Amino acid sequence: MADEPEWLQAKAPAVVTYRRRKRKPAFDEEKSDGSDGESDVLRPLAPCQSSKNAALPQPKRQRGGGGQYFLDFGQSDFSQSACKVCGLVYARGQENDTKVHEIFHRNFLRGIQFKGWRNERVAARFEDRSSRVIVVLPQDPAQHRTKVKEVATTMEKEMGLPPDWLLNTQYKVYLYVESKRVLGCAVAEAIDEAFVARVERDHCDKGKAASVKKEMVFGNIKFVREVQRKIKTSSSSSSADLNKSISYDNNTPVAAACGIRGLWVMHSFRRKGIASRLLDTIRDDFAFGSQIKLDKLAFSQPTGDGIAFASSYLDTDRLLIYT
Repeated sequence: MADEPEWLQAKAPAVVTYRRRKRKPAFDEEKSDGSDGESDVLRPLAPCQSSKNAALPQPKRQRGGGGQYFLDFGQSDFSQSACKVCGLVYARGQENDTKVHEIFHRNFLRGIQFKGWRNERVAARFEDRSSRVIVVLPQDPAQHRTKVKEVATTMEKEMGLPPDWLLNTQYKVYLYVESKRVLGCAVAEAIDEAFVARVERDHCDKGKAASVKKEMVFGNIKFVREVQRKIKTSSSSSSADLNKSISYDNNTPVAAACGIRGLWVMHSFRRKGIASRLLDTIRDDFAFGSQIKLDKLAFSQPTGDGIAFASSYLDTDRLLIYT
């Protein structure tokens, strides 16, 4: 001590130490790095980047990304193709067209789904097939008109009619319902006059089924098989061929009471009497208190199959046509 300076002997230096306090972790925070929260090393902050030099966020890449590509080698059905079953023309590979085709194809084979309404206007019931015919008017609830619009859209696509052509007047729509499916539809309207047209007999015979019976005998048991072969006809006949089969008597209109603006039955349920039942119901229900006579029933823009059916239903080659 004698060798120390006088200022050090007078007052000993004070030693001050510092210790970092432990950080209190949050209640639900877990320590993923295994440390106890105490560190004597201060890590520098990352340098701040300006907004101009900052990297833009990269979009997340979806799994299975990438669109469907097709190679154009000059094939005829590259842009559009027609389904061999339902006949709908659509663009392959287009998501919207594919969905529309799936719905149309399913309805074409099975009928349009219909669960029923609480307040139905039933015009006729058929106990043999547990079916019924429902009438829908323009002033009915929106739910009823929405279903009618769906059916009318299917009819217009299959019959080649312009969109919104069937329901642009004061109409009565008759829906044939069976097994919670709409299998047929007829759109009727009130008219005052129509033109008389004569249909060639050979065109009337088109579409009729030729019945062929075959018998098989096994001992005392005999089996009879009846095969109906439809005479080939084209529902998409050209307007030129259709005009050749129809000849108008004169340009003077005659009186008419009811016009069939559209008549349609699901393709897989045709030749089962559905169209005839629809017309029978229209004749009994359209005019209150009276039945419409056959010679007062007119048709609008009939197709080849429509002409054949109308001639068979009326049992005459004299039709009333209106526009």
